Amino acid sequence: MDCLRILSLIRSRPGIRTQELVNELELSTRTVQRYISTLQAAGEWIAYDHSKKGWYLQDGVSVFFGDY
Repeated sequence: MDCLRILSLIRSRPGIRTQELVNELELSTRTVQRYISTLQAAGEWIAYDHSKKGWYLQDGVSVFFGDY
């Protein structure tokens, strides 16, 4: 369930930082990173913007939510 919450937050708030996800979901940093890796392995195009230091969906679309 936390994976879907992370995906939903990244989808609705592009550029969200890892620490914001940690605080909002009350998870450890490592757990958030592991869930993001799981989502990426499942086909979600989640990427990290090093200049903004936040997560976003490439092209703003989610496979799970059927945005394509």
